[in-house]
Parts: sequence; C-alpha cells; structure tokens
Amino acid sequence: MTLALLPDQPSLDTFGAPKADFGESEDPGSEVAAEQYNGIAATLTALGFLVPRAWVSVSAAGALVSWGSVWGNTASPPVPAKTGTGAYTVTMPSSVPDTLNGTMRAFAVKASNVGINTSARVGNSRHTGNVLTVETYNVAGGAAADGALTVFVF
Repeated sequence: MTLALLPDQPSLDTFGAPKADFGESEDPGSEVAAEQYNGIAATLTALGFLVPRAWVSVSAAGALVSWGSVWGNTASPPVPAKTGTGAYTVTMPSSVPDTLNGTMRAFAVKASNVGINTSARVGNSRHTGNVLTVETYNVAGGAAADGALTVFVF
C-alpha cells in the first residue's frame, strides 16, 4: 500500500484497495464487504483529484492578501508578485507538512484555476514546477488589465 497523504493525490492503493472477501462474513452488522469497501475507496480516490490543495488571494498590486491550504498555514506562505500589467506570479512552497504527522513532503502543483473578483475581467493560469503564472484581461477588448484575484491550486 502506497501512503499518499494530502497534499499528494491518492490512488486506490492509497486505501489498500482493491480488497477481496476472505470468506463468509461472521458478523454482517459490523463487517464491511470488500465490494462496499472498494466502492468507498474508489470514491475517495476520485474526490482526491478534485480537492484544491490551496487557495491564494492576491491584490491588484501583487501583494498577498490571504491564503489557506490543506496542510494549514504553518508552512511557508505562497509568494505572489506583479510582473507587468495584468501579469502575476505565485510561487508555492516546494515542500509542506503532510496531514497526518507533519512530516515534510514534496509538493508539486498539478493544476490551477484563477477567479477574478469582478465581472469585467477574466484570467488564466499555467504552472511550471511550483510557480504559477496568472494573466488577467478585460472582458471587452481582451487587453491586459490589473485586478485582484484568487488562485486555486490542485
């Protein structure tokens, strides 16, 4: 069984699945059939890919406003920067404490999504390693424009 604690993404093996019934249940009221356990493990595995590992709010000037993460806010905070008009970077920590005993584990950004706090702007993001690059645009005309944003990190 591979131990994949948040912030890692799980697999069926994380939960020791698939399991097989050894024989007939001795106490059906307190034992879980392998089929039921495997279904639970498959659901948890799928949900693990949808959970944002962190979120970061950045001001239009590129300053860190607030952030939160599955590992808590005890590790190094993300570091945002404004790099140009409508252009920002957010550098996430490369290792964070796991959710079980606080052991430092490598963290790599798998994906990200950006939310803008006004309907007049849109944004997109991409990542290289632990650095997210975020660009914001005016809805009308598509020109680069500054704007406060929230980035969701998966």
